[in-house]
Amino acid sequence: MVAIAREIEVLERARRVLGRCVKNFDLPASTHDPMAGEEIAKIEQAILKGNVPVIEEYGGLQATFKRSIALKKVAH
Repeated sequence: MVAIAREIEVLERARRVLGRCVKNFDLPASTHDPMAGEEIAKIEQAILKGNVPVIEEYGGLQATFKRSIALKKVAH
């Protein structure tokens, strides 16, 4: 997927929308993905601190929880 914009606001909106599309595939992380632990920590901190921009990257709170669960299943 690709987004092109002339204005930062439009580009940021496209980033959020595309981010939701990608996260909604619910693809688990690779079992060999060294970044999975970092992503889990990022998600947990975002939820605990109410970091709305990070939560929006995942498409909202429910999608953030789903991604966290998928990552944890792979990690265990």
